[in-house]
Amino acid sequence: TSVQEALEYANFSKFGHAATVFSESPNYCKQMTLRLRVGLVHLNHTAYITSEFPSGGIKDSGFGSSSYTDGLTNLANRKSIVNKTW
Repeated sequence: TSVQEALEYANFSKFGHAATVFSESPNYCKQMTLRLRVGLVHLNHTAYITSEFPSGGIKDSGFGSSSYTDGLTNLANRKSIVNKTW
């Protein structure tokens, strides 16, 4: 029934591969991106992933990370943000 409730529900999930945020407000998108516990955030579109994006979920999603150039970064949770600009 609220944005806060939806965020809590999404973050409560045992999975954390990707999420999508739709909004006309860049500030709202930024705030939600920072608060979502996922490995990839799509802004104003869905499921646009290429091999250049670092990918790998967090929590119980996926089997590690891929497309990282530095092996040490596999030890950290990174978040990709894909923003539709066209």
